[in-house]
Amino acid sequence: MRNLLVLFCVLSFVIVSCNPAGSPGMAFKKSDISWAKQTNFKLSFEDDNEDYQRIGGHNDKGLINKIIFGVQEGKIPAYDYYEKKLLSPEQIESMFSPTDTIYVTDPVTYEETQKVVKNEMDLTKVTKFRVKQDWYFDEKNLKMYSDVKAIAPVRSVFDDSGNYRGDLPLFWVLFEEMES
Repeated sequence: MRNLLVLFCVLSFVIVSCNPAGSPGMAFKKSDISWAKQTNFKLSFEDDNEDYQRIGGHNDKGLINKIIFGVQEGKIPAYDYYEKKLLSPEQIESMFSPTDTIYVTDPVTYEETQKVVKNEMDLTKVTKFRVKQDWYFDEKNLKMYSDVKAIAPVRSVFDDSGNYRGDLPLFWVLFEEMES
């Protein structure tokens, strides 16, 4: 319970403090920056807090769904998680609907044939985000600013027995390229 409370407080702080550097109405100059840091952290949306789940996407208006469906429809550009290269529509399609080749034995002739099967990704397994965020400290005004740069949906991976194996980041979406 304590971990959930800490996680909720961190998320609240991040959301409330997200004032993009250089946004209109802010007295912020790059020359006033005395400290800057880029962070990359993971947020999990698997707790019982209803507000937290709404941000994570356990309903139709969630951020995870907006990102995933926007990428699938081609409305939001997606970038490879490791190489930061723009993903083609074919790469995105293969990510969301991977194909497997299986061997099927005919029960009458006992002849083995190959069959290509198209799988659909289970979107309920996408329950986490990786967030890339820049932090700035304005020494002149003694204020801290943050700017969310990118978000990566993360899918939980399980083996055939249902045991949790780890997390798989899918792709990066740049915040500045997302439609409102």
